[in-house]
Amino acid sequence: MTSSTASSRHPVVLRYEAISPSDLRRYEAHMLRTGGDLSHVDGERSELNRQLLGRDGWVARALDEIDEMRLENFEAETDGLRKRNRKKDLQARMLEGPRDPWRASRHGPMREVILTAHRDWFDGDIESFLGAEENERVEQFQSCAVSWLKYHFGADVIHARADLDEAAYHVHAVIMPRATVRHMREGKLLSERRMLQPSVHPMIADYEAAQTNVGEWFSSIGLVRGERRKEAWRNAVLAGETPEPKVQHRRTRKWREEQDQKRAGELAGLQSERKQVARQTAAAEERERETDEVLSYVDAVVDGRIDPEEVDMPASDGDAATQTTTSGRMQRARTAFRRAFGAMRKDAAVRERARLEKAFSAALGGVRKALGLLGKAERLLPKDAAERLSQLRTAAQEGLDRSMLDFAREAVAQDRPTSARTPPGAPKSDPRED
Repeated sequence: MTSSTASSRHPVVLRYEAISPSDLRRYEAHMLRTGGDLSHVDGERSELNRQLLGRDGWVARALDEIDEMRLENFEAETDGLRKRNRKKDLQARMLEGPRDPWRASRHGPMREVILTAHRDWFDGDIESFLGAEENERVEQFQSCAVSWLKYHFGADVIHARADLDEAAYHVHAVIMPRATVRHMREGKLLSERRMLQPSVHPMIADYEAAQTNVGEWFSSIGLVRGERRKEAWRNAVLAGETPEPKVQHRRTRKWREEQDQKRAGELAGLQSERKQVARQTAAAEERERETDEVLSYVDAVVDGRIDPEEVDMPASDGDAATQTTTSGRMQRARTAFRRAFGAMRKDAAVRERARLEKAFSAALGGVRKALGLLGKAERLLPKDAAERLSQLRTAAQEGLDRSMLDFAREAVAQDRPTSARTPPGAPKSDPRED
């Protein structure tokens, strides 16, 4: 064994797939890369694929041979019934017509053989790594595969090819298991039929024996037998232990369909996430635009270009911020500023009114005290002086009453709603005219 084929303990992979004659056309289309699932195929490398056994037109020849089997078997059966003079059986058989030359089952009568190894084993070829044009491990594997197929299946290998345009090098072969079935009675041949019978080949009849045999056959190039799962399962059952679940081999096409569905689900998830991110980004951009417009409005208010209490905000031709008065965001900002300014002014007015009321109350108390002192002084003065003082005190009391009335009316005017106030620029009436 050369260094290029030193074992890295990679197993040789042998798999069988049951196929029916009706599958051969579809199989051929996929082989020629003209149909079927080609998503896993590197089209630029398809020209490297090679036919190893069989000739072009093998599908048509196989189907023609199966038709011949049907007719030959039909003739043999009807001849046998005539010789035995079984007229009713002959009549029923003639009405039935030719039958398929295999026993009906959920599996097809033919087998596809797949031989391969892990791609790491093929990629580990030293000569190829050093720049050789051919991968020595590929050539060695191909030689072993062809010899193993010929030795065990002979002429029943109607087709074999090597695929080099997929992830790992592998060999496909189609087995047409021809068998001659003879019906004997008391040493006498009653009938003879040509059939398709997979069990005629030991390597198909005993799967575990086939795995052992192929492991030994490929050991010369450094590959080993695959894991003995069936034996381990059987030993666990005999020991009363719970065996590992059996590995369910799936058709490659089924596996690819599942992978496609998985990728489609992942893609749908990614698209949903992208839409969500787009919505969040749009919302963030909207909030940013709203913030910018509100800040522009604040700047305009601070600069005196906008009066928050105006229904229509004045805007200069060059002021882009004040030209968006009809937008919902600016309207909300204007309303908020109106409320804030109104609250601030109301608070200031309340504080100023309280201060004035306190000052007025203090002044009123002083005047009333002074009038009381004048009343006491009036009783001590001569009659003429007392009368003049009484007149002065009465005039002062009337002036005080008018001042109190004006103050009360002004307070009432301040408590009126904004809409009830006199518009700016309109002539103001004297409260005393009410």
